[in-house]
Amino acid sequence: MGLGYTQDKQEYVEGAVIMKKITTLLIIASTLTTTIVNARQDELLDFARVLDVVPVYANVVRSEPQQECWIETVRYEYPQQQRSATPKILGALIGAAVGHNIARSKQGQSVGRVAGAVVGASVGSDIARGRSRQRVEAEYHDEERCQVREKTYYEEVVVGYDVTYEYHGNTYQTRMDQRPGRQIRVAVNVRPVL
Repeated sequence: MGLGYTQDKQEYVEGAVIMKKITTLLIIASTLTTTIVNARQDELLDFARVLDVVPVYANVVRSEPQQECWIETVRYEYPQQQRSATPKILGALIGAAVGHNIARSKQGQSVGRVAGAVVGASVGSDIARGRSRQRVEAEYHDEERCQVREKTYYEEVVVGYDVTYEYHGNTYQTRMDQRPGRQIRVAVNVRPVL
């Protein structure tokens, strides 16, 4: 019983090998048939000897982004704050003078003082603001600036090959996308001469 099982397995393996060979032959036959069918029925395929190959060039414009950077000096301005008491003192003196002129009587003294304080504060504030506008402090800093620009350049590229070949003593020319080897395949048209 064990011997029969081994023999069946061996026959199965041999059958599988034969099926692989048949499948391979069918694929090859199918490929050849497709090649022959693709050629017109009155044409045969053959090889011709390559005599000369000349690359064909074309100018191509290419552009790519390129970053350009530089150092630039930048000015920054800051208003200079003055903490001087001079505008306030000057405002107080002016306010006191105004208040004194208004306050000639006892009743007018209170009104004069208030009026003098208001006028003095206003004058002092105006003087302080006028001075701060006049003085500006400036600083300079070097900063890197960058910009992306398109760089355009021209280049010659091979776009094909002019091929001169010989077939049965006659010379022919064609343009091909790929550089050929020593031979190229040609389709030969066979017709009866009447």
